[in-house]
Amino acid sequence: MIRTEVVDSLKPGPEVWREILWNTKVGAVACAGYEQHPHRTLSDNKHCDLHLIDVDQGLEGSYFPDLGSVFAISSLVAINRFGAGVYGEGVDYFYDEPWLHTVPLSLLGIDFDCPNNEENARFVSTKLEAIQGDWSLLSTEGSYHWVSHHPVPPEHAPFHYGWMLKIFASSTDEESAKFFNRVGTWLMREWSDWVTVRSVIGEMLDHVRHWDEVDRTGPYTYPDARYMGHSLEELRRFLKYRESGFGYLRVGPKEPGGPIPTLKAERKGRDVVIYESVGSTV
Repeated sequence: MIRTEVVDSLKPGPEVWREILWNTKVGAVACAGYEQHPHRTLSDNKHCDLHLIDVDQGLEGSYFPDLGSVFAISSLVAINRFGAGVYGEGVDYFYDEPWLHTVPLSLLGIDFDCPNNEENARFVSTKLEAIQGDWSLLSTEGSYHWVSHHPVPPEHAPFHYGWMLKIFASSTDEESAKFFNRVGTWLMREWSDWVTVRSVIGEMLDHVRHWDEVDRTGPYTYPDARYMGHSLEELRRFLKYRESGFGYLRVGPKEPGGPIPTLKAERKGRDVVIYESVGSTV
C-alpha cells in the first residue's frame, strides 16, 4: 500500500545513511571525495577511502569523514560475521578473508534521472513497490537516489541492476522499452558472465541519453543507466583488481553550504510511505 505522510521537514540524508548502516550492522564502508563531473559521474581524480565504523558505538559521533570536495558513499560494505565492529585499516576488509571474520556485501544504490517533483516522486515510488524488502528514496536537487536496506553479494549487482531496468522499461517510449527490456534481461540472465556484462556496459554508456539532453537521441528511462554502466565498470575493477568501491551516491552537498539529499519515500514492511514536508512542493 502507498500512503502519504506530512512531516515538518524531510529527514536529512546523512541521518538516513547512518540508520541504514547501523541497522544492517555494517562495519566498514568505502567512501569517496570527488570533483563534480559534467556528465554526473565520478571524475577520474576521485580518491577512495575506507571509512571504518565501529557498530558497537551506536549512532553517536561523526560517521562520515571530511574528504573535501563532494562526499559520496559506495554500495560496497563489509559486515562482521559475529556482529562486532571492524577495526584497523586496509582494503582486505572488503574481501572474504577468514582471519578478519568479515563478509563483503553491497547495499545497492541507484541514481535516478528525472526531474524532482511530486508527480515523479509518486511515480517512481509506485514502480519501486515491485522491489521486495525495505528501501529509501532520497530527494536531491535534481532527481532521486534509491538505496536498498538489504545486503547482497556485490557480484550479484548486475542482476539487480537488470531487474531495476526492466521494472521501468515501459515507462517512456516504445523504442526505449525494447532497449531496456533487452539489456535488463541480459544483465539478469548473464550477471556472472563479464564478457556479456561489459558489452551491456558499452551499450548503456554509448546509447542512453539523460532526460535533459535535448540535442541527443537514444533510449531513456528513469533509473540512470549511464550511472549503472559506470558503477558496473567500477565493480569489475573491484572484483578483478581489489580496487575498493562502486556505485557511489552523494551524501553531502555539491558545494559548501548547499542542500543535501533528504528522505522523500521509503518502504517499511508492506507499506510505501511518501513524505511531504510542510510548505514544500518537492
